[in-house]
Amino acid sequence: VLGAQSTETFLDCWSKLHAYSDISFTESECEKVHLPCDAVERAINVVLSSRVRREVLQTCLQHLQQNVVELDVKERRALFSGRSSGYTQNSKFYMLDSVIGHLMNALLEEDHAEKELLSNLFTVADDNGDGVLTFEEFSNMVRRIDSTHSSQEILHLFKEALMRGTGDAILPDHFAEIMQRSGLARNMLISEKSTDLTQDIEAVRS
Repeated sequence: VLGAQSTETFLDCWSKLHAYSDISFTESECEKVHLPCDAVERAINVVLSSRVRREVLQTCLQHLQQNVVELDVKERRALFSGRSSGYTQNSKFYMLDSVIGHLMNALLEEDHAEKELLSNLFTVADDNGDGVLTFEEFSNMVRRIDSTHSSQEILHLFKEALMRGTGDAILPDHFAEIMQRSGLARNMLISEKSTDLTQDIEAVRS
């Protein structure tokens, strides 16, 4: 549903939440699992801060904070008997199904934004508008995104993209695959820096 990278992000976050929560559960038990708010927010910040835009992360946390479950001492002791002290000391919790739902919404939003970015990057890179990218067009775009890439690294990426199709130029789908696999698109998306490239993208959108 989320695509390869987003799914990986989601599973990574699931793993981190499991590690912070110090409990075992199955997917069918999600609606019954309580997670301390501070542990959940810490895990989400650790996992998503370098993978989604700042406003997406903040929105995810804000929406999540509207679904706090408060338990009194008796309820906490009944639910968390024998578990870590973090459970009996905290009174505010999130339900696991709510956490997963908000994480998926954040990742889906970021996935959509990345696909839109990739489409716009291709349009900007395609100088002559023929629907494919030559090595020169591809190289120019990579350097505009990340000037630290060497000529050898760019050539390697270009050859890898060519292997996904036929001919001596890159098609839009293959360009998207390479940009996602290399992390170039994701890094540009979350950097939120204003450059001449972002201005060109805005011009394409308008």
